[in-house]
Amino acid sequence: MNLKLSRVPCIFVASISLFVLSGCGGDGTFSPTINGQQIGQNVTVTVTPPDPTTNTGGQIQFSATVTGTSNTNVTWSVSALNNQNPGGITANGLFTAPLSIGPIVTTKQAKFLSTARRPLGDSTAQITITATSNAEPSVTGTATVTVSGGVE
Repeated sequence: MNLKLSRVPCIFVASISLFVLSGCGGDGTFSPTINGQQIGQNVTVTVTPPDPTTNTGGQIQFSATVTGTSNTNVTWSVSALNNQNPGGITANGLFTAPLSIGPIVTTKQAKFLSTARRPLGDSTAQITITATSNAEPSVTGTATVTVSGGVE
């Protein structure tokens, strides 16, 4: 059986080969880009300091090191467990701890709590600081802040 190749599939295969090779660098590595930003599977985000402590109302300056991409910008966020007030963080990584430790309550709950007897004392909260890579939003780095202070 004698098969003949038409020109269309050959041109298609040649075009695909040229497209794939255009993404290769001079050293043979593949460096894909989106909107001029190099991306890759080896993007990492490291947050420092990794596990600081502070008192209620205290501030800590965080920094993020992003590797594996030319876009080293991150977006900062904070979270806390058990509906606790996590405090806040600026776009530059300056964390401000909450003024008191305890769950966020509604106005109705606050009225009840103000009349209920509850012990006052020291407590701690664990706050998670997250830096999310702007180049690869699925890649994050975290730090855990221990906040000490009076119970709300």
